[in-house]
Formats: sequence, C-alpha cells, structure tokens
Amino acid sequence: LLDQAASVIMQLRQGEERAKLEKLHQTLTVQLQAAPDGEWKCLKCNSTNWVDRPCCKRCKELRADMDLLHKAQAAKNREKRSLSEGKAGGFFDRQAVEKKEWNSDDEELDEFGRKKRRRKK
Repeated sequence: LLDQAASVIMQLRQGEERAKLEKLHQTLTVQLQAAPDGEWKCLKCNSTNWVDRPCCKRCKELRADMDLLHKAQAAKNREKRSLSEGKAGGFFDRQAVEKKEWNSDDEELDEFGRKKRRRKK
C-alpha cells in the first residue's frame, strides 16, 4: 500500500499538500519497518495488529498506510476537479444556450392569446 500511495503522491502537482504527503510517507516507512513481519503497529495507541486488519483492534484507528493512500487519492481527485470548478467550488459546466429572438410587434395576439391594442404611430 505504501508503494501505491507513493505512486499517487508522485502524480500530484508540486505544492504544500504534496510536500505534506511525501513527509508523511517517509515517516510511515520508517515506523512500519519497526514492526515485526506480518504485523503493523498502530500509531495512535502503539498496539500491534495482524496484517489483514484494516483498522486497529484497540482504538479502531485506520491503518496508517491505508489512511495515507486515501489522503493521496483524495488530493488527486481534488486536483482533477479543480480544473472544472468555479471560484466558489461549484461546477462550471454551463452549456452555451442559443436564444431565439422574438419580435411580437407585428402580431395581433399576445403570448396569452389576447388581442393586442394597436399602437398609435
């Protein structure tokens, strides 16, 4: 999972979010190597867990490498969305609408079917 997270982090643009995730990746690599094979240590409560557990058995904290992967993927999705978003965060994908211009001065009836009054010229 750390390798997957590293590849997602490398796809991000340069910035402070990428720097934070790279720093977190380096610290997690060092901390997870300290755990015995087939196990991982929770960073919150320091409990040892089996590899197949996605979260800690004691404090229910998500496994650190999974959490890093989720954060990196969220940053990548945010980056991709930012190209199509407006300033306030809403999507800016309005379609160009062609409006027909209507001049009803020459007609005898208005839009509700009532007879128009003649204007004096």
